[in-house]
Order: sequence, then C-alpha cells, then structure tokens
Amino acid sequence: MEVSGSLDPGHGLSALYRDRHNRSEAVIIDPPETIDEMENILIAFVRQQDTWRQKFEFDFMHY
Repeated sequence: MEVSGSLDPGHGLSALYRDRHNRSEAVIIDPPETIDEMENILIAFVRQQDTWRQKFEFDFMHY
C-alpha cells in the first residue's frame, strides 16, 4: 500500500495497492483529503485483516 500526493487542492492525494504475487493493482476511488485519512488507510492495511477493503473502495486491475 502506498499513499502519496500533495495537500495542494490542485494536485490532491491518492492511495495505491499493488500485489506483485497476484499481479494486481488498485487505485482508491475516493482519494484521501487529509494526512489523517492517509494514516487511516495505512493502519487498516497493516492490520492485515482486509479491513482496508471494507473501509475504502479501490478500482482493481489485473495484468
């Protein structure tokens, strides 16, 4: 999981999930707007209980 971007409203923030083993990537549909929201995404991911998939909607692609 990677969260990045700029707090400048003209650029914005984003979150990206990548699973190289299963060859899939996903981009968050409703991007975070604050640093706290970015932290919440990472904390949900680190818990490894797939809570991040329930709390945040991502658009998945398989390659």
